[in-house]
Amino acid sequence: MALSSNKNSDNAVPPLRRTQSVERVLMLVAALGTLLVVFLYADLINQWLKPNPNDNVLIYGRWVEQEVAPYQADEFHLSEQGVVMNGHRIASQFEFDGEYLQYHAGGVLQRYQFLSKDLKEIKLLSDGHYRPVFRRSP
Repeated sequence: MALSSNKNSDNAVPPLRRTQSVERVLMLVAALGTLLVVFLYADLINQWLKPNPNDNVLIYGRWVEQEVAPYQADEFHLSEQGVVMNGHRIASQFEFDGEYLQYHAGGVLQRYQFLSKDLKEIKLLSDGHYRPVFRRSP
């Protein structure tokens, strides 16, 4: 009588298969949970990726031309009063849409493009051949 006396072995699910099923269910729950969090926080994520264009405060400060000798570098200040260069207000208004900054100075449009999402560097686009990069200084 070499028959096995284990009655449960015929009807039982092998332990490996049960473990795989549990792992799959847990992975599905984790994936659904992640999607739920992304959908719930989509608005916050969108605000973080693209700043509010009405938030001019994000770009206020001193902007200094890069990759030139310090005594030759142009600089300007952006504030709620407008654009100030060399101690003189050259524009009382400017436009900022989250990607571009522009203002009129002396009847000429000055247009800059932000080079990064953190709004710390801009490139002058409106000049013909020379396109300097400006960085916001602390």
